[in-house]
Amino acid sequence: MRRISIAFAACTALLLATAPALDAQTIGFKLGASMSKIVTDPDSDLDGLTAFAGGGFIRFGFGRIGIQPELLTITKGQDEDLGKLELEYIEVPVLVHLPLTMGSTFSPYVIAGPAFGFEVGCQVETTTEDDCDDAGTAAPQDRKSIDVGITAGGGLAFAMGPGALLLEARYNWGLTNILDTDTDASMKNRYAAFFVGYEIPLSR
Repeated sequence: MRRISIAFAACTALLLATAPALDAQTIGFKLGASMSKIVTDPDSDLDGLTAFAGGGFIRFGFGRIGIQPELLTITKGQDEDLGKLELEYIEVPVLVHLPLTMGSTFSPYVIAGPAFGFEVGCQVETTTEDDCDDAGTAAPQDRKSIDVGITAGGGLAFAMGPGALLLEARYNWGLTNILDTDTDASMKNRYAAFFVGYEIPLSR
């Protein structure tokens, strides 16, 4: 958890620091939870994992449509009676942001686009907590470090103070088989995430 908190702080600080130089119109941050699941082939019906998620974003406006790169910290994995697997990622979604109305106080919106995850940590918790590389057969040893997926979702923006309060839900379909082996077996990440955030326009 400490590593995730540090990663969240670093992600948010980096985006907020670079937004003015990149001439972004909006900056913001999000905090929430992810509910992830590993889908396997052959199917092993694994239980899901709930964990912290959060980060920052910047948005570039092109008329009503915005392009929104984000920098998030996401924990994916599974939580079984025999042990817990936590795969920690820095994820970079590049989303199209489309507000559905142009109201001054309330605006629903939808988002969609690719997301690129970079593994920064892996923990296995059975009777003890170990790094995946030291956990033997309790964790997949040969893993790909990059996880590519598709993100789609939506939210509500409520005008508040100089910016807007955000309530958002999204789903991510992992497209990458994260097992780096020559077998036909596969493991793909899926997760739903719920965020509360705040955004501030820079162009006022």
